[in-house]
Amino acid sequence: MTSYDIIPKLNLFTKGTCFKTKHNIIATEKPGVTSTDKTLGFGKEIKEIKKNTVLIFLEDKQFYSPSKELRTPFSAWFRAKVITPLGDIVWITLCCDNKVNWDFKTYNGKKKTVIDQVNKSFQLISLSTSAPQDILIK
Repeated sequence: MTSYDIIPKLNLFTKGTCFKTKHNIIATEKPGVTSTDKTLGFGKEIKEIKKNTVLIFLEDKQFYSPSKELRTPFSAWFRAKVITPLGDIVWITLCCDNKVNWDFKTYNGKKKTVIDQVNKSFQLISLSTSAPQDILIK
C-alpha cells in the first residue's frame, strides 16, 4: 500500500478551533486509513465518538491512499487530529473523495468538497482566536 501527500495542501482549521459532531463517528489512534498500510495505518484501537461531542482541532493530514470505503485504487483523504472531552487525542476523517474526481476539480471545487463534507458531519462552534482571515472554514 502506498500513501502520499496532497500538494498543494488546503488550509483547514487553525489549532484550537472547536466543532461538535452531528452524528456518531469513528476515531483511530493513528492518522491512516487502512489496517494494512504500515506507514499510515489506523492502529489497533478504534474509538466511537458520540453525537454532540465537542472536539478541539490540533492538526490535519492530507494524503492520497487506497480506499476500501469508496472501492477505488486511490482517494483524497483529509484526516484531523483532535482532543475529546475525556482528553483522548485521536484522528477522525473530515473528507474522503475519489482521486479521479478530485484531480478533475478546480482548486475552489476541492475546497467546496471539503467544506460540504465537514458541514455534513460537524457543526463549527468557534475558531481559534489566532485564526487568519483566509482560513478555509469560517
